[in-house]
Amino acid sequence: MKIKVISYSFTGNNEALAAEFAKAIGAEHLRITEPKKRTAGKIVRENLFNRDPKINLSGDEISVDDFAIFVSPFWFGKIASPLRAYLNLLKSIPSKYGFLSLCVGYDNPETYQKFKIELGQMLGRAPEFVILKRIADLLPPGQELSQKLLTEYRVNQEDLKMLVASIIEELGDTPPWFGNS
Repeated sequence: MKIKVISYSFTGNNEALAAEFAKAIGAEHLRITEPKKRTAGKIVRENLFNRDPKINLSGDEISVDDFAIFVSPFWFGKIASPLRAYLNLLKSIPSKYGFLSLCVGYDNPETYQKFKIELGQMLGRAPEFVILKRIADLLPPGQELSQKLLTEYRVNQEDLKMLVASIIEELGDTPPWFGNS
């Protein structure tokens, strides 16, 4: 059994998290990229009209024996469209999977539940875990938050070490992929 971390990142934050997490757990890291540069306007249009962009992965990267960990932002309470395009290539997932995200926002438990349900519906099985981390939690206490500040924030090595340690702690002593072999 192989653990595969498959990531998409618009700003680089989720990419950095995926790379650091993959390294920490000894997993292979695959990146979803796009042939054309993404813009904020394109993000809004794709979410508004539920369109999937062209991506540079085929969907053949995951086998039944793998444990897939998807890492991506979510936009407007939905899976980021490049990851959604990849998941649509899979139609259903032949293996167990989990999801990680470093988000600009996420304060609404209802949105979190809808997100978990969307993943399960897209892939024909519920995720083993969904862990969402907030950029706001990386900022100094008392920092006045704004959309601009959160969107422009870039994680540093200290942030990544803390995030990976907290994710591993949240997964517990027996991560879900241990039962997959």
